Amino acid sequence: MADKILVCTDLSPNSKAAIRFAIQLASQNGSALVFYYAVKLMKPTRWSERQYSNYVTEQLQDAQERLMKFVNAEYKLSKTNPGRLQFAVENAIEVDRSISGFADRAKAKYICLTTRGAGGMRKLIGSNASLILTTSPIPVLVVPYNYRRSPVRTIFYSADFNDLGRELKKVKEFAAPLKAGIAVYHYDYLLHVKENLDKLKKAATRYKSRGVVFHFQKQEIENSLAHHLKQDFKKSRASMAVLFTKQNRGWFERVFFASRSASISHVTTIPLLIFRKKK
Repeated sequence: MADKILVCTDLSPNSKAAIRFAIQLASQNGSALVFYYAVKLMKPTRWSERQYSNYVTEQLQDAQERLMKFVNAEYKLSKTNPGRLQFAVENAIEVDRSISGFADRAKAKYICLTTRGAGGMRKLIGSNASLILTTSPIPVLVVPYNYRRSPVRTIFYSADFNDLGRELKKVKEFAAPLKAGIAVYHYDYLLHVKENLDKLKKAATRYKSRGVVFHFQKQEIENSLAHHLKQDFKKSRASMAVLFTKQNRGWFERVFFASRSASISHVTTIPLLIFRKKK
Protein backbone atom coordinates (compact mmCIF):
# COMPACT_ATOMS: atom_id res chain seq x y z
CA MET A 1 0.00 0.00 0.00
CA ALA A 2 1.37 3.43 -0.99
CA ASP A 3 2.32 5.86 1.75
CA LYS A 4 -0.12 8.73 2.20
CA ILE A 5 1.12 12.32 2.42
CA LEU A 6 -1.08 15.11 3.78
CA VAL A 7 -0.10 18.23 1.84
CA CYS A 8 -1.08 21.46 3.59
CA THR A 9 -1.78 24.71 1.75
CA ASP A 10 -3.38 28.06 2.50
CA LEU A 11 -3.68 28.77 -1.25
CA SER A 12 -0.88 31.34 -1.05
CA PRO A 13 1.93 31.48 -3.64
CA ASN A 14 4.51 30.29 -1.08
CA SER A 15 2.48 27.19 -0.25
CA LYS A 16 2.86 25.97 -3.83
CA ALA A 17 6.32 24.68 -2.92
CA ALA A 18 4.87 21.91 -0.73
CA ILE A 19 2.58 20.90 -3.58
CA ARG A 20 5.46 20.81 -6.06
CA PHE A 21 7.55 18.66 -3.73
CA ALA A 22 4.68 16.29 -3.01
CA ILE A 23 4.06 15.90 -6.74
CA GLN A 24 7.74 15.03 -7.20
CA LEU A 25 7.71 12.44 -4.41
CA ALA A 26 4.53 10.84 -5.73
CA SER A 27 5.99 10.64 -9.24
CA GLN A 28 8.95 8.68 -7.83
CA ASN A 29 7.47 6.53 -5.08
CA GLY A 30 3.74 6.36 -5.88
CA SER A 31 2.66 8.15 -2.70
CA ALA A 32 -1.05 8.89 -2.31
CA LEU A 33 -1.59 12.63 -1.87
CA VAL A 34 -4.28 14.33 0.18
CA PHE A 35 -4.41 18.12 -0.21
CA TYR A 36 -5.66 19.92 2.88
CA TYR A 37 -6.92 23.46 3.35
CA ALA A 38 -8.04 24.78 6.73
CA VAL A 39 -10.24 27.88 6.83
CA LYS A 40 -11.29 29.92 9.85
CA LEU A 41 -14.96 30.82 9.76
CA MET A 42 -15.97 32.89 12.76
CA LYS A 43 -19.60 33.14 13.83
CA PRO A 44 -21.07 36.66 14.16
CA THR A 45 -22.82 36.98 17.52
CA ARG A 46 -26.09 38.07 15.91
CA TRP A 47 -26.34 34.96 13.72
CA SER A 48 -28.42 31.94 14.62
CA GLU A 49 -26.92 28.46 14.51
CA ARG A 50 -28.84 27.79 11.32
CA GLN A 51 -27.50 30.91 9.61
CA TYR A 52 -23.96 30.04 10.64
CA SER A 53 -24.34 26.42 9.53
CA ASN A 54 -25.55 27.47 6.09
CA TYR A 55 -22.70 29.96 5.83
CA VAL A 56 -20.11 27.32 6.76
CA THR A 57 -21.50 24.87 4.19
CA GLU A 58 -21.34 27.47 1.43
CA GLN A 59 -17.85 28.63 2.35
CA LEU A 60 -16.46 25.10 2.57
CA GLN A 61 -17.89 24.24 -0.84
CA ASP A 62 -16.29 27.35 -2.30
CA ALA A 63 -12.99 26.56 -0.56
CA GLN A 64 -13.06 23.00 -1.92
CA GLU A 65 -13.43 24.31 -5.47
CA ARG A 66 -10.63 26.82 -5.00
CA LEU A 67 -8.35 24.15 -3.51
CA MET A 68 -8.92 21.79 -6.43
CA LYS A 69 -8.29 24.57 -8.93
CA PHE A 70 -5.13 25.65 -7.07
CA VAL A 71 -3.67 22.12 -6.96
CA ASN A 72 -4.65 21.19 -10.51
CA ALA A 73 -2.88 24.31 -11.79
CA GLU A 74 0.35 23.02 -10.27
CA TYR A 75 -0.14 19.62 -11.87
CA LYS A 76 -0.65 21.32 -15.20
CA LEU A 77 2.58 23.29 -14.82
CA SER A 78 4.44 20.13 -13.81
CA LYS A 79 3.07 18.27 -16.83
CA THR A 80 2.25 15.38 -14.54
CA ASN A 81 -0.86 13.23 -14.67
CA PRO A 82 -2.60 13.84 -11.33
CA GLY A 83 -4.34 10.49 -11.20
CA ARG A 84 -6.70 10.03 -8.26
CA LEU A 85 -6.30 12.76 -5.67
CA GLN A 86 -8.05 13.55 -2.42
CA PHE A 87 -9.02 17.03 -1.28
CA ALA A 88 -10.06 18.02 2.21
CA VAL A 89 -11.29 21.34 3.58
CA GLU A 90 -12.16 21.99 7.22
CA ASN A 91 -13.41 24.86 9.33
CA ALA A 92 -10.58 25.15 11.84
CA ILE A 93 -10.11 27.59 14.68
CA GLU A 94 -6.83 25.97 15.79
CA VAL A 95 -5.18 25.11 12.48
CA ASP A 96 -2.26 23.12 13.90
CA ARG A 97 -4.55 20.78 15.83
CA SER A 98 -6.88 20.40 12.88
CA ILE A 99 -4.02 19.41 10.59
CA SER A 100 -2.58 16.92 13.08
CA GLY A 101 -6.02 15.51 13.84
CA PHE A 102 -6.94 15.09 10.18
CA ALA A 103 -3.55 13.51 9.41
CA ASP A 104 -4.18 10.97 12.15
CA ARG A 105 -7.70 10.18 10.94
CA ALA A 106 -6.52 9.90 7.34
CA LYS A 107 -3.65 7.62 8.44
CA ALA A 108 -1.13 9.88 6.72
CA LYS A 109 2.48 8.74 6.90
CA TYR A 110 3.81 12.28 6.50
CA ILE A 111 2.62 15.89 6.75
CA CYS A 112 4.02 18.25 4.10
CA LEU A 113 4.09 22.05 4.49
CA THR A 114 6.03 25.07 3.25
CA THR A 115 8.18 27.61 5.03
CA ARG A 116 6.80 31.12 4.75
CA GLY A 117 9.60 32.96 2.99
CA ALA A 118 11.06 36.13 4.49
CA GLY A 119 11.77 35.62 8.16
CA GLY A 120 12.14 31.88 7.72
CA MET A 121 11.96 29.80 10.86
CA ARG A 122 11.28 32.81 13.05
CA LYS A 123 8.09 33.45 11.12
CA LEU A 124 7.25 29.75 11.05
CA ILE A 125 7.82 29.48 14.80
CA GLY A 126 5.30 32.26 15.30
CA SER A 127 2.65 30.54 13.21
CA ASN A 128 0.24 27.70 13.80
CA ALA A 129 2.36 25.55 11.51
CA SER A 130 5.30 25.76 13.90
CA LEU A 131 3.29 23.84 16.49
CA ILE A 132 3.00 20.95 14.06
CA LEU A 133 6.78 20.73 13.91
CA THR A 134 7.11 20.60 17.67
CA THR A 135 4.12 18.43 18.57
CA SER A 136 3.18 16.15 15.68
CA PRO A 137 3.82 12.40 16.19
CA ILE A 138 3.68 12.16 12.38
CA PRO A 139 6.92 13.02 10.53
CA VAL A 140 6.83 16.44 8.88
CA LEU A 141 8.22 17.43 5.48
CA VAL A 142 9.25 21.10 5.51
CA VAL A 143 9.73 22.57 2.04
CA PRO A 144 11.52 25.89 1.41
CA TYR A 145 9.19 28.43 -0.20
CA ASN A 146 11.51 28.78 -3.23
CA TYR A 147 11.73 25.04 -3.96
CA ARG A 148 11.84 24.09 -7.62
CA ARG A 149 10.90 20.58 -8.60
CA SER A 150 13.74 18.11 -9.21
CA PRO A 151 14.21 14.34 -8.71
CA VAL A 152 15.21 13.12 -5.24
CA ARG A 153 18.55 11.40 -5.84
CA THR A 154 20.48 11.80 -2.59
CA ILE A 155 19.20 12.17 0.97
CA PHE A 156 21.34 13.99 3.53
CA TYR A 157 20.88 12.40 6.97
CA SER A 158 22.28 14.31 9.94
CA ALA A 159 22.98 11.64 12.60
CA ASP A 160 24.08 12.01 16.22
CA PHE A 161 24.76 8.23 16.43
CA ASN A 162 22.72 7.87 19.64
CA ASP A 163 20.12 5.67 17.95
CA LEU A 164 21.73 5.05 14.58
CA GLY A 165 20.25 1.63 13.84
CA ARG A 166 16.62 2.59 14.33
CA GLU A 167 16.94 6.00 12.68
CA LEU A 168 18.88 4.78 9.65
CA LYS A 169 16.23 2.10 9.13
CA LYS A 170 13.56 4.81 8.86
CA VAL A 171 15.68 6.82 6.42
CA LYS A 172 16.22 3.70 4.30
CA GLU A 173 12.49 2.98 4.27
CA PHE A 174 11.88 6.48 2.93
CA ALA A 175 14.77 6.35 0.44
CA ALA A 176 14.16 2.88 -1.00
CA PRO A 177 11.07 3.57 -3.17
CA LEU A 178 12.72 6.78 -4.37
CA LYS A 179 15.84 4.81 -5.33
CA ALA A 180 17.85 7.51 -3.58
CA GLY A 181 21.26 7.23 -1.98
CA ILE A 182 21.88 8.24 1.64
CA ALA A 183 24.73 10.49 2.78
CA VAL A 184 25.10 10.16 6.56
CA TYR A 185 26.76 13.20 8.17
CA HIS A 186 27.92 13.23 11.78
CA TYR A 187 29.28 16.35 13.48
CA ASP A 188 31.56 15.90 16.49
CA TYR A 189 33.64 18.25 18.65
CA LEU A 190 36.02 15.37 19.50
CA LEU A 191 36.68 14.09 16.02
CA HIS A 192 40.41 14.62 16.59
CA VAL A 193 40.40 12.09 19.46
CA LYS A 194 41.47 8.74 17.99
CA GLU A 195 39.38 6.60 20.36
CA ASN A 196 36.28 8.59 19.52
CA LEU A 197 36.91 8.47 15.76
CA ASP A 198 37.58 4.72 15.88
CA LYS A 199 34.29 4.21 17.71
CA LEU A 200 32.42 6.17 15.05
CA LYS A 201 34.08 4.29 12.22
CA LYS A 202 33.20 0.97 13.86
CA ALA A 203 29.53 1.97 14.03
CA ALA A 204 29.66 3.14 10.40
CA THR A 205 31.12 -0.19 9.30
CA ARG A 206 28.34 -2.02 11.11
CA TYR A 207 25.56 -0.06 9.40
CA LYS A 208 27.16 0.61 6.05
CA SER A 209 25.28 -0.86 3.09
CA ARG A 210 24.80 -0.26 -0.60
CA GLY A 211 23.82 3.34 -1.28
CA VAL A 212 24.80 4.51 2.22
CA VAL A 213 27.95 6.63 2.66
CA PHE A 214 29.24 8.04 5.97
CA HIS A 215 30.90 11.43 6.45
CA PHE A 216 32.49 12.58 9.73
CA GLN A 217 32.83 16.34 10.15
CA LYS A 218 34.52 18.36 12.88
CA GLN A 219 32.01 20.43 14.83
CA GLU A 220 33.53 23.88 15.21
CA ILE A 221 32.75 25.54 18.53
CA GLU A 222 32.46 28.98 16.94
CA ASN A 223 29.89 27.81 14.38
CA SER A 224 26.35 26.56 14.91
CA LEU A 225 25.04 23.26 13.63
CA ALA A 226 22.92 25.30 11.22
CA HIS A 227 26.10 26.77 9.74
CA HIS A 228 27.54 23.29 9.15
CA LEU A 229 24.30 22.01 7.69
CA LYS A 230 24.06 24.93 5.29
CA GLN A 231 27.61 24.34 4.07
CA ASP A 232 27.26 20.60 3.65
CA PHE A 233 23.81 20.70 2.07
CA LYS A 234 25.48 22.64 -0.72
CA LYS A 235 28.65 20.53 -0.93
CA SER A 236 26.78 17.22 -0.92
CA ARG A 237 24.30 18.39 -3.57
CA ALA A 238 21.65 16.48 -1.65
CA SER A 239 18.05 16.61 -2.86
CA MET A 240 16.65 16.74 0.68
CA ALA A 241 17.68 16.20 4.28
CA VAL A 242 16.45 14.14 7.23
CA LEU A 243 16.66 15.25 10.86
CA PHE A 244 15.60 13.46 14.03
CA THR A 245 14.68 16.00 16.69
CA LYS A 246 13.68 16.13 20.32
CA GLN A 247 10.64 17.98 19.02
CA ASN A 248 10.56 21.01 21.20
CA ARG A 249 10.93 24.68 20.48
CA GLY A 250 14.22 24.80 22.32
CA TRP A 251 15.76 22.42 19.80
CA PHE A 252 14.77 24.64 16.88
CA GLU A 253 16.02 27.73 18.71
CA ARG A 254 19.43 26.10 19.29
CA VAL A 255 19.81 24.78 15.77
CA PHE A 256 18.40 27.63 13.72
CA PHE A 257 18.95 30.74 15.84
CA ALA A 258 22.49 30.11 17.05
CA SER A 259 24.01 32.42 14.43
CA ARG A 260 23.00 35.43 12.37
CA SER A 261 22.68 33.36 9.21
CA ALA A 262 20.72 30.58 10.84
CA SER A 263 17.15 31.27 9.82
CA ILE A 264 15.40 28.35 8.16
CA SER A 265 15.14 30.32 4.91
CA HIS A 266 18.94 30.24 4.74
CA VAL A 267 19.52 26.76 6.14
CA THR A 268 16.70 24.98 4.37
CA THR A 269 17.82 25.34 0.81
CA ILE A 270 16.44 21.83 0.35
CA PRO A 271 13.34 20.10 1.77
CA LEU A 272 13.64 18.65 5.27
CA LEU A 273 12.01 15.52 6.67
CA ILE A 274 11.74 15.83 10.43
CA PHE A 275 11.16 12.74 12.55
CA ARG A 276 10.39 12.68 16.24
CA LYS A 277 13.38 11.38 18.18
CA LYS A 278 12.74 8.39 20.41
CA LYS A 279 12.55 9.40 24.06
